[in-house]
Amino acid sequence: MHKKQYLKWIKEIFELSEEIKIDIGETQDQHKDHIHYQTTITIQNLEDNPESYIIKKPFQEIEKKDIKLLKRTANVEKRKLHPIFGPVFRFIAWWFAFTGLYSMFAVCPFCGNAGCVVGVGSAGIVGGFLALMLQYGKTAVSFIKNGMLKILSAQ
Repeated sequence: MHKKQYLKWIKEIFELSEEIKIDIGETQDQHKDHIHYQTTITIQNLEDNPESYIIKKPFQEIEKKDIKLLKRTANVEKRKLHPIFGPVFRFIAWWFAFTGLYSMFAVCPFCGNAGCVVGVGSAGIVGGFLALMLQYGKTAVSFIKNGMLKILSAQ
């Protein structure tokens, strides 16, 4: 198979325009008694950073069905890794989970009754704080630790 045929398949399957630049490269790693081949396909979009895809086959063994499978896999990965909605929905899910867990055993801090509006509100605040710490606690602790180290090292 010639490289032009692969480029044609990639443009057709990924629905790319003619001005999009595509680079195909092959690498091989030799281990004890066998060789691993992989083909890297890099698509340079006009507005984005280049996107690289790997097919774990030698260049000459790639078929059209491999490129179709690659596109399906790439679309699934893009859905999984949304930069804004993923963390927001994860935070909301943890918030509901912690709020529900806390409210099962919580009573109002003022009147002592379970199911009081103030008690549910405080459970929501505690649940939000726990969700925030679960999702961003490591970053916050690291930020505070680095700040303290800068202050202590300056003295």
